[in-house]
Amino acid sequence: MSFLIRTPADQIKPYFSEAAQTHYTQLFQHFPILERAYFPFEKNFRAEPFVDFAKATWPLLPLALCTAYALMIVIGTRVMKNREKFDWRGPLAYWNLTLSLFSFCGMLRTVPHLLNNITTLSFRDTVCTSAAKSYGEGVSGLWVMLFIFSKIPELVDTVFIVFRKSKLQFLHW
Repeated sequence: MSFLIRTPADQIKPYFSEAAQTHYTQLFQHFPILERAYFPFEKNFRAEPFVDFAKATWPLLPLALCTAYALMIVIGTRVMKNREKFDWRGPLAYWNLTLSLFSFCGMLRTVPHLLNNITTLSFRDTVCTSAAKSYGEGVSGLWVMLFIFSKIPELVDTVFIVFRKSKLQFLHW
């Protein structure tokens, strides 16, 4: 299985994170056969603008989203109380398919990186190394960032629950 040959660490030119002022490597650098599987925008992802956005909108944006979510549950439930439920099986199926495909793509991009770290680093290094150095930039950084921000569109699931008059679980509250 020559395609699994690992590039020696001293032959890898690491990327540099300007924001964190640290070097980091990506999975395809350790296993060059994988490089063709990644897009340039993934390889060159920089987290700083997204971290800055999250800092700049904290806590106003999360509070606004949580308020809108709670209002959807309370007001939406009251609005739908005496109305016929919507039969949105088709749109719901497409919505869930989209979320599932997104999650699957994210898993394909992050799990190999995580497994590489688990098998090559100590437990302490796997858990305690800074995000910028371990997974915060490049391919894994992009997909971790997308996962984090995907929590916002996932709130739409509650719209389907409320307008289809399905039972709200404890988790929704």
